[in-house]
Amino acid sequence: MSVLSHTREVASDTPSLFVYSAYSSKSLERMVQNIERFLDTTTESFADVAYTLACRRQHLPYRSFVVSAKDKPGEAPSALTQDVGSDYTLVMVFTGQGAQWPQMGRGLLRSNQAFSEVIRTTDMELNRLGADWTINNELSKTSRQSRVNEAEFSQPLCTVIQIALVETLASVGIKPAAVVGHSSGEIAAAYAAGALTLSEAMAVAFY
Repeated sequence: MSVLSHTREVASDTPSLFVYSAYSSKSLERMVQNIERFLDTTTESFADVAYTLACRRQHLPYRSFVVSAKDKPGEAPSALTQDVGSDYTLVMVFTGQGAQWPQMGRGLLRSNQAFSEVIRTTDMELNRLGADWTINNELSKTSRQSRVNEAEFSQPLCTVIQIALVETLASVGIKPAAVVGHSSGEIAAAYAAGALTLSEAMAVAFY
């Protein structure tokens, strides 16, 4: 089997991200083969294996990944098996209003603990600020019901989605070296830079 493909079934229809890394391309290929043999005999779920690879293993120079769901094996681009080195910088760019859509982030809200925890905490902050609606409820509405394009809702929603993404990436060790914000995207950018707390960011977005 190629180092870049995965053919095992996952435990549910929710995709799992498998992160592979090694000191060389040969080691990378052997690693995937070893994982395949392990999956042939274990009762562990794909999600558990994916979590261990992403969060409980050292990330080495030669890397690849694949996103797989039940009956939908994925394939990673071969370039990702090259030596990525260690000299890189991550910049995050944050959008203002206009990029939103109904039910945005709903998949992560249902499947990712770090993401859903931010939404839960934010709803508590909005309640404290006097909001009579919740992020969770608004993100669950259909396109006919959604108020995501109304300014009262779009600014807090766009802000919290981006903050939740920042925390989701941080939960697996991905943090920006610099941030850029366009328009109201500066709120989430300021949060990512550590200039605003979650409470402060949501107060700015709400008012």
